[in-house]
This record gives sequence, C-alpha cells and structure tokens, in this order.
Amino acid sequence: MSRKAPLLVILGLTLCIPAVACNYGKYGLTPGKDSQATVDGLFRGEYEKQRTWKVAQWREAAIQDQQAATDLPGKLDLAWNYYMQGNFAQADKIYQQLLADHPASYELLCSYATALQGQRRHTQAKQLLQKAIAQKPGFRHRAEEFHLDMINYEERAKSDPAFAKANIFVPQLTPLWEGRQGPEQNFSTKSFPEGLTSEGMAELLRQYPRYGEAWLALGMLLEHEKDFSMAVKAYDRALERGTAHQQELRQYLAGFREFGRAHDPGRVVGRGIVKLVIAGIALLIGLYVYRVAARVIWDISSHRRMKEEEKRRARRKDNSGPL
Repeated sequence: MSRKAPLLVILGLTLCIPAVACNYGKYGLTPGKDSQATVDGLFRGEYEKQRTWKVAQWREAAIQDQQAATDLPGKLDLAWNYYMQGNFAQADKIYQQLLADHPASYELLCSYATALQGQRRHTQAKQLLQKAIAQKPGFRHRAEEFHLDMINYEERAKSDPAFAKANIFVPQLTPLWEGRQGPEQNFSTKSFPEGLTSEGMAELLRQYPRYGEAWLALGMLLEHEKDFSMAVKAYDRALERGTAHQQELRQYLAGFREFGRAHDPGRVVGRGIVKLVIAGIALLIGLYVYRVAARVIWDISSHRRMKEEEKRRARRKDNSGPL
C-alpha cells in the first residue's frame, strides 16, 4: 500500500459517513429518550437494517409531508427528508426558518448539526452542537459530546493526516492508546476518564455505524469494562470499516485476540459448566466403582466365611463320629 493510501481511506470515510447518519424524529432518534442503542444491537446490525428499511419511506413520505408538516417535529422530519434526498438547499431553508422560530430546540440543534456535518460545514455544525450540549450535558451517555469530538477530529484529519494517526478521535483516549501494553496489562487495568462508556459510543455508532474510529474507541471502552470478547469484535469492526490506526491495531490485536477469547464470559461460563459436568460424571463413576468394589469385597468375604463355616462343620462332624 502506498503512503497516500491511508489518507485516501480517511477522506473516503469522511465522505461516506453522513450517508448513514440519523437525526431526532420519527425516522431516527426519539426525542427525550436517553438510551437508544446497545452494543449488541450494533453488532446485530439492528439500526442499520432499520435505517435501510426506512429510506424508501422517507422519500415517499416527503411528498405528503410537504403539504402536511405544520409543527416542529413534522417540519424537522420534512427537512431531514430533503437532506436525505440530497436537496440540501431546501433542507437548509427549512432548518434556518426553524432555528429562527425555535433557537433553543435541542432536537433541532442536533439534527441540523448532523445535516451540516454531512455537507462538511463543520464550523456551523460545531456551533449548534455546543449549544445543544450546554442544554443537556451527558444526554444519551455523552453521545453529542462524542459527536463534537468526531467533527473536530475529522476536520483536523482532513488537513493534517499525521494528526489522525497520532490521535484517537476522543482526545481523552489518546494518551491511553499511546500507553497501550500487552494483554495482561490491558485497558481494564487502566484508569479511564469518568463518563466515557461503551453505552455512549454505541449511541454515536447508531448514528454513524461506518465510522471506524468510533469502533476503535468502542473496543477500548469495552476492554476497560472487561468485556474482552466484545472488545475484540469491536476492534475487528474498526479494521473492517477503516481507521487511521490500522497497523497499530493489527499489532495490538495479534496479542490481545486470544486473551479476549479466553476471557469471553460465555466461554468462561461454558468451561465452568463443562468442568462441573466432568466432575459430576467422575463422581458417578467413582460411586459406581466404589459400589462394585464393595460388592466384590463383600462377595469375597462372604465366600471366605462360607468356606470357614463348612470347614468348622466338617471338623465338628469328624469329632462327633464313633469312638
């Protein structure tokens, strides 16, 4: 691979990310609901399937929504419909009008920021996200904070590929990644900043399931939470989606993969069950052998007693014979 290849991968990821993003509304995230994604759901492709299934609905509903949308949620969905169809000018017109009428709407700020990021209008997107975060810090397990980190990282990476390779997209994770060691000194043994959780990264990945850098960060967080087997899966997904840390991650995984499998909770429980079954079988066999041995010993002892009794009877018979 040429030296230009990693840069092309990074730029390619940046360009394809917005195509699978989702916003707040009936076609995406639920306003007011804090937890909306799980790590298991990500690996099952649950959210990507929902999004793919609904794309046709978005396009069909847009025609009707143009006439029917009157309230804020309806107009938000209408703007998102236009955005998903690539009609950015019409989407932007609606978003701008909504922003003038509802400058403090959390869902509007986040949704418009997502649409602006998709058009690579990063400065405006960051301004709206910052306003939203100020209203609801930590909402959806810090998903919007991660979203802001993502925009900052992609903006820097586009102009400076060396920055992408030297940093994790969540700044607080960079020194931990730089200080990574072998499997026995994995991330579960390190102190992580408070508030960084796999739940929050899952929330971001629901919106951006193709973002390889977030899969890498999810792997680190799962490893810190001692969910080692799932961490391995997240790292593999990062390699599949593409990350600026491909080579370093492959090297790290070479040592960590078997450790993760060995500490898979399912396998640990399975091994425990197998050991219990083997112990139970061994106990049953031991009891059977003990009973057989006891029976054999009893039979031998009984046979000996019978022989001795016969001898005693024979002697008594001989002693009681005629004089």
